[in-house]
Amino acid sequence: MEASGAQTGVRTPRANPFFHRGSIRDRAYFFGRQRETRLLLNLVRNAQSVSVQGQRRIGKSSFVLHAANPLVLQAHGLSAERLCFISVDCQWRGDPTAGALWALLRQGLGRELKTRAQWDEPGGDDYRSDLYDLEDYLAKATQAGFRPIFVFDEFEAIATSRNLTPDFFSSLRRIVTEYPVAIITVTKAPLSMLSYSRESVLSSPFFNIFQSLSLGLFTAEETETMLLGLAEKGGLRFSQATLDFILDLAGGHPFLLQLAGFCAFEQIEGQADTLSAADYYLVRERFWATAAQHFEYYWSHLDDEARYALATLPLMSGSGNRVLEMLARECLIVRRGLRYDYFSSAFRDFVRTQKVPGLVNAGPFVVDHQQRAIMLDGRSLNLTKTEYTLFMYLLQRSGEVITYAELEENVWGDASSGDPERLKATIKHLRQTMGEHSDHIANVRGVGCMFQ
Repeated sequence: MEASGAQTGVRTPRANPFFHRGSIRDRAYFFGRQRETRLLLNLVRNAQSVSVQGQRRIGKSSFVLHAANPLVLQAHGLSAERLCFISVDCQWRGDPTAGALWALLRQGLGRELKTRAQWDEPGGDDYRSDLYDLEDYLAKATQAGFRPIFVFDEFEAIATSRNLTPDFFSSLRRIVTEYPVAIITVTKAPLSMLSYSRESVLSSPFFNIFQSLSLGLFTAEETETMLLGLAEKGGLRFSQATLDFILDLAGGHPFLLQLAGFCAFEQIEGQADTLSAADYYLVRERFWATAAQHFEYYWSHLDDEARYALATLPLMSGSGNRVLEMLARECLIVRRGLRYDYFSSAFRDFVRTQKVPGLVNAGPFVVDHQQRAIMLDGRSLNLTKTEYTLFMYLLQRSGEVITYAELEENVWGDASSGDPERLKATIKHLRQTMGEHSDHIANVRGVGCMFQ
């Protein structure tokens, strides 16, 4: 008989409880969103249609699945037997016709009612059923006391479809008006923005019947509860240092928190229940291998103005800035006091590697020629005009040893005094301003200095 881990002293591998590959369907592994769940179900209770929107991988699909869970419905005083959630994943439907969508809704409702009330309605599983079939079915279902909730996940796919006319969206609105039915759309962009994607759909009143519900980043409390709760399911307890590390790495982004937690759990699994500095480095590298792909997606969907604002964030004023407010809604930055900051250190590091017109990246430094400003590790360096000129001359000649005489001439020009002490004092103050990065300006004894 095979010996157990306890008998042999070998640590038995534990299943990693962090989930980042798809929607979370097990209620026991869903954390956070209590306020949003309560709001959604209160709206659904009154047959109010809801537009759930949020950034990619922010947890929209998992959130709706959680709200539709029978135990969650019961906890909010709703009948799990009477509410029928019928979901359509629009992303996998290509460019469907109106008839195909009516059929999907009718078939979905039919399956729900066959399970709950043993109804055996004609129609089969083909796509020949149209709007009239659906309405006939809805009339019978609602008369029997059932409340259908139609969920359109990845609704953008049909909101922008060329196969669907304003008549389709008007018919959806009429269904909601005539029957105790609610619609939940799940999108990345607000419905108000989608309505402008096609001029022919703009006049449809469909987009005016929804209450908007935005999903943002987790709060600090939600973050800690999820990380500790999932780690405990795997038989571990993250230390406060590990919690702080994961929060700094992933911010309050649910998907990235799951990913960072997964990487930390894997690293801890092979050794003691705490992480060393070397372990943190490995966790960050593994996290980055997947997270960078998502950062690339976010970056690719920004215009030049938004990219510039992100790259120069330490210089930007947060009050009333339209671009910063948009980036905050996209969960890419967060307000800290009077200013904005990157939502996570990993995203901050990603932004620093991106090429933006008008900016120069040099290691930890970002130079904005337009504003004659220099940022270092996400903070603005408060330099005088002379110090800025000196820094830029050294940077442009990076790797070269420049004599003090040449520096004096190129920094002060005709105002050069030939006094080496003035230059040395300027270099000293510049290096002090650079803090722990002061070694980028190296003195070459008796000759000059260089930027390295």
